[in-house]
Amino acid sequence: MPIKDKAKAAAYKKEFNKKWYEKNKEKRMAQIKERKQKNKERELAYSRKNYELHHDKILERKKEYRERNKETLAAKLKIYRNRPEAKEARRAKDKEYRLRQKAAKAAAGDGKGDAVPTTTRPTATKKSKRAVDPRQDVAMSLVALHDLPTSSDVKHCPWRGICSDLST
Repeated sequence: MPIKDKAKAAAYKKEFNKKWYEKNKEKRMAQIKERKQKNKERELAYSRKNYELHHDKILERKKEYRERNKETLAAKLKIYRNRPEAKEARRAKDKEYRLRQKAAKAAAGDGKGDAVPTTTRPTATKKSKRAVDPRQDVAMSLVALHDLPTSSDVKHCPWRGICSDLST
């Protein structure tokens, strides 16, 4: 028989729901967990399928985006690299920087630290090494092996043909 007083009905319903939720809590939690897992699996399957289907298009769009926004991306990268944390991380890896810091501390301190010779790193070394033709690099190393070979040295060289070309 339904309760006619609305306040009593609401209180009864609230109490009933409270008891029901307590009684079925584990069951509900298991259902919720299962539902979440299914949704996650479905989402993963969808994204994997989408990635496989549209991978080329995605790469093409990324390429176009980079081309369009080359200047802004370069500016953002510059800002990102100039952050104090990024500089510190790079410096921590840089051996020569640490040596210079040690030398500076030794010079500024009371002489207890070891004085470390500082070396400056030329900025164009990597570029110049890349610019050398690999064949020329091999040839230069062969010449260095022979200490600028004379004609008598060339006869005994295992790389006779190459070295004879170099000596001329």
